[in-house]
Amino acid sequence: MKKLTILITTILLLIICSFTASALEVYVDDVKLKFNTYPYTMDGNAFIPISEICEQFGAIVDFKDNNQMTITTKDGAIVKLFPNDLIMYKNEDAILLDHAPQLKNKELMVSPASLSEILSCPIGWDSTDGRVSIIKDTEEYTLLYTPDGRSRSILSERRFEKLAEGWYESPVKSTPILNVNMDVATATKTSVKNISVYLNGEKIEFDVQPQIINGRTMVPMRKIFEQLGATVEWEQTTKTITGKKEDTTIVMQINNNELSVNDNTSTLDVAPIVIDGRTLVPVRAIAESFGIDVLWYGDIKTVAIYNNTDSIEKKNLYNLSGDRVEIDTNFEENYLALG
Repeated sequence: MKKLTILITTILLLIICSFTASALEVYVDDVKLKFNTYPYTMDGNAFIPISEICEQFGAIVDFKDNNQMTITTKDGAIVKLFPNDLIMYKNEDAILLDHAPQLKNKELMVSPASLSEILSCPIGWDSTDGRVSIIKDTEEYTLLYTPDGRSRSILSERRFEKLAEGWYESPVKSTPILNVNMDVATATKTSVKNISVYLNGEKIEFDVQPQIINGRTMVPMRKIFEQLGATVEWEQTTKTITGKKEDTTIVMQINNNELSVNDNTSTLDVAPIVIDGRTLVPVRAIAESFGIDVLWYGDIKTVAIYNNTDSIEKKNLYNLSGDRVEIDTNFEENYLALG
């Protein structure tokens, strides 16, 4: 009996210690908030209840039971988020988040960086002290970082004093990666309507448009595997993708940069990702894993996949920058249309 009592006491102490270690404090303009759904830390990152914070900023929050989507509306900005989805939709932008939101008792829990993008306000996360600092009154308060990197909200009138002491400004902000109204400006932005994918000269039609994420073209998983003559299996529990073609088996996992080809592993530049409920995979990595050649014609935003590049009929042209390019004649009209 005594041993059982000691065991139960030990377990309770471990639970209490675990809870204490994972608890965190959230401040808005240096006022500590209380929550119905408590914020917590997981894997070194903070997760905060979105609806209770949004109420502080006058934002409207709507949770959809049918698809677990959370919609926030503030100052004309409409944001849509899904649990376990790294993409957040803000009006016409698709924004890659640092951490996927988590669902807890029908309350979506989001990271400080995600919340900063939703509310368009400075937010700091100090993992050492377990403190989240949110700035609502940007005239009265400002967010600065101590010399050892801890975020603190302070009165704006003390900003220059703190900077002189060695504090610094390091705003946390996500980067929009897709914008349907933009031309390509950087490697992380593209017009989703302008990317084409061809297999041996024949255009592949996707029900979800290919997208460029961090310089890599991402396409719908099932369609590209089938077009390449491979079978594909999806394991929901572990979110694992397995593609097979002849004697080649490739394995990938959502939000995991590891690619396994016949048990030989390599690192992907961009991991498979779920966008609006659809799984997108890096087209070049998939094709080349099956020994299929891939070319990228950046001027016309076209991915060209070939079973054998030696069979391509090629032609030399000059692009708008005056550079000489060797192209597949199938795309000559596309280049000429550029002028």
